[in-house]
Amino acid sequence: FMQSFSPNAAMANFFSTPRAAKTYDLVMNLWQHYEALYDPDKHFIRYEDVVADFDGEVQRLLEFLGLDWEDSVRDYADNARSKGRIDTPSYHQVTEAIYTRARYRWLRYEVELKPVLTTLMPWAESFGYGVEE
Repeated sequence: FMQSFSPNAAMANFFSTPRAAKTYDLVMNLWQHYEALYDPDKHFIRYEDVVADFDGEVQRLLEFLGLDWEDSVRDYADNARSKGRIDTPSYHQVTEAIYTRARYRWLRYEVELKPVLTTLMPWAESFGYGVEE
């Protein structure tokens, strides 16, 4: 079944591609400011790295969190399905196995994204992505 979500005030920033890119840029700049100011502990994960090495990436995350490995972490989809309703727009993805089909998916929208690439590409590159990805 399809879940219905009413727009909230924050969603208004994502009704247009230029506004969404500007919002993303503002939020990421704010994050950089706070990161420099407070130097929080953090752990970055790229989805592609999880696809390539699930156990290794999850192990590094668990170590960062101070948690021990449990084989049940591999059963995340079964665990999500057992919960019944999941209140997120991506609820169907939560119960899905890790997949690679999203890789390069942004290229389908390259024409629409072209006007905002100068805003977004510095962030993509900072996370290890290039235009071809």
